[in-house]
Amino acid sequence: MTPNTRSAGLHAALARLQQTLADRQPGVVEQAMPAEAPHERVERCERHGAWRPYKLDAQGVLRALPGCPSCSRESGLRVMDTESQTPAIFADATFETYACSSRRQEVVVMEIKRHAQRLADAESAGSLVLWGESGTGKTHLAIALLRKCQLAGLSGHYVRAISLMDRLRAARSFNARPEEAQLVDRLAAVDVLVVDDVGKSLGNDFERSSFFNVIDMRWGARKPTIVTTNEPPEVLRDLLTPAGFDRLTEAGAGVLHLDWPSHRRMRLASSAS
Repeated sequence: MTPNTRSAGLHAALARLQQTLADRQPGVVEQAMPAEAPHERVERCERHGAWRPYKLDAQGVLRALPGCPSCSRESGLRVMDTESQTPAIFADATFETYACSSRRQEVVVMEIKRHAQRLADAESAGSLVLWGESGTGKTHLAIALLRKCQLAGLSGHYVRAISLMDRLRAARSFNARPEEAQLVDRLAAVDVLVVDDVGKSLGNDFERSSFFNVIDMRWGARKPTIVTTNEPPEVLRDLLTPAGFDRLTEAGAGVLHLDWPSHRRMRLASSAS
């Protein structure tokens, strides 16, 4: 067979493959890709330039992508932003609306603001753990950080730890919807992720391993994760596993202790006096 004949045959095979994929996208060609097959084909996206519509998986099976991967990623991040519904009570949570009543509070809040600014400026700021007793303003400050990043054009997502565990459990179920099954990938891709009230919700092996998977993927992608918790570092380390805790608190990241009395408790005491 001459090279021209072989090339014509490959083009004909590609045409048949395209027709099949058009009927069942995203599709899978249930056979191994021969070495000379046209998986090097390139298409162009008006926004992102060149992309390959087919790829070989680890088993050597040719798979078709439904569209530009960068467009798909951006669409997923927009969904994450839309789903990032912070509690109504924190609708106005910003650094400006957080009231400091001591020099210690001012120092810690300034450090969180600097961290947020470094993230917004695309500098390497790492992840951050905010811990302290209930009512000290951990959620307020984490949401303020997230909003500052979103205003700078970064994608962001807020989720309570207990809700995250429920969603991860649904994603692992046999009848999970496609968007549920892709949850970990979407959590890994978002620029800034806030997980609120991490603690006893990580009560079993499934919850700990699922949360570690999210942390690990984000750590590998150099994406910051902001965690709030009532638990001291030594307890949180056990809950997250040492490996998970180390990924959150490696060099360049930090643990900040909000070591002042509960604002809510102080307001109640003041109103009762």
